[in-house]
Amino acid sequence: MGKAFTVASWNVHAGIDGWGRIFDVSLAVADLDADFTVLLEAFEPDQGLAFMETLGQALAEEYYFCALGSGRRQGPDPRAGRRWMTRHRLRPFAHGLYLDGALPLPEKIQKRELFEKAQAGQLGIGLLSRYPLSHVEEFTLGRLPRDRINRKVLVASVAMPDGPLRFVAVHMTHLSYGSPRHYRALGRYLKETASETPTVILGDFNLWGWPVVGFLRGFRRAVKGRSWPAWRPHSQIDHLLVDKKLEVLSGSVAKDRGSDHRAIRATLHRPT
Repeated sequence: MGKAFTVASWNVHAGIDGWGRIFDVSLAVADLDADFTVLLEAFEPDQGLAFMETLGQALAEEYYFCALGSGRRQGPDPRAGRRWMTRHRLRPFAHGLYLDGALPLPEKIQKRELFEKAQAGQLGIGLLSRYPLSHVEEFTLGRLPRDRINRKVLVASVAMPDGPLRFVAVHMTHLSYGSPRHYRALGRYLKETASETPTVILGDFNLWGWPVVGFLRGFRRAVKGRSWPAWRPHSQIDHLLVDKKLEVLSGSVAKDRGSDHRAIRATLHRPT
């Protein structure tokens, strides 16, 4: 048996809850204790401490950030209640993050004091690896008309002790925005770049498991469990997929740590 390794994926919602209150991403990622971690909705501010650099220096051998779009991160709302966000405010532009780089936001949103004071930066995909990244590339899926960010796939070749592995990190758009078009593009990319290197696909798919594996033939789910919304999950839209060259030793969904998503984690190995 090859040496086991751990992989995790977590949508961190820029490190804030729906009211703009900060939670400790670093501590939660450390508790995941994964050899390779993907962070979705990682937020890199235009000014101030670099998010991925700070995490990477503390928790990983190497790190990487792929920007998907510009936006703003709201500060704490003085009206904040005990919940992550009141139910009637769980809608676009009402949960602490504003994506204003690709499409203009409604004028009433731009006039909000919380928006005007929000921190500007880039939202994207972050990677943390305890092993060397031998090659990283960004494959562009493009932006669909209703989407507010330019979707990309982040592909990292990692030099593991038992040989190279390929990790494909994704943050797919919503089904109602036309995500099947992106899934088909991702499927073609995986087919065209297929090799003997074992591949893991992980991230926020914004889609249930059965259609995901239908789009991405040849991959199976390593984790099955509800991941969203974090406080009372009823759906799994965060997935970790592996090909036939890898075996799954365990898979789990983490507890609520402050985001609207729960992290997922799996222990894998390469049969010898």
